[in-house]
Amino acid sequence: MRKKIKVGYTDIDIQVIDKKLFPKWSLEHLGDYDANSQVIRILSKQRPSEELNTLFHEVMHAAVQVSGLNADKGPLKNMVNEEQVVSVLANTLQQIFRDNVWFLPYIIKQIGVDKNDSKARAETFSRLKKAARKRK
Repeated sequence: MRKKIKVGYTDIDIQVIDKKLFPKWSLEHLGDYDANSQVIRILSKQRPSEELNTLFHEVMHAAVQVSGLNADKGPLKNMVNEEQVVSVLANTLQQIFRDNVWFLPYIIKQIGVDKNDSKARAETFSRLKKAARKRK
């Protein structure tokens, strides 16, 4: 899998890698997020549920970083706190999606509805901008 995921203002590469490339990783280290290079690396050969959980976990780290929650005065500036929050959110999100199979299709449907609404709003905004320019 080599994909990208949008988190906030940035696109992040997702790479599934072999442990041989990262021998420094401990037995518990299944992935990481590198904010400098905007890359999430996931260890290959995980069970599908572990891989999904690792991806959720690393995406949560990206969200924390992109949103500034771990900045100097942010509530997650302490890495121990960030790791605890990220782990709980990743585990809980995976459980929510696993145990509520109706939920993801519902989200996708609602996003589609919002996209249509957003398009209509954008067209209206565009018309208003053009009208305002004509008045000048």
